[in-house]
Amino acid sequence: LRNRQWWTNEEHIPEHYIKTQKLMLMVTELGEATEGIRKDLQDTHLPEYPAEVVEIHDSIIRHLDYLGHFYPDYDHGKIMLEKLKYNDNRRDHTPEGRAMKHGKKF
Repeated sequence: LRNRQWWTNEEHIPEHYIKTQKLMLMVTELGEATEGIRKDLQDTHLPEYPAEVVEIHDSIIRHLDYLGHFYPDYDHGKIMLEKLKYNDNRRDHTPEGRAMKHGKKF
């Protein structure tokens, strides 16, 4: 899934700078999704879809690209399933847990 156009001329840049940049690019995609909601926009490149939907997919692409580049030896599908299963049993993810003092309100 790696987009080679996103990974050029970075040999001289420290890895922590590259990681930070790539993470912030994920955030900007979510910012663009938010703007799509705020302005009720259709996507400019795929006008048959809401901008929100396309920008969230752009964010997913960037997430997977990041994981594939920095952590290629992990089974990311397996990790996702394990994390979903773990979250299903978290007390702080229940209505009661959220209602507790210092609970996660959202």
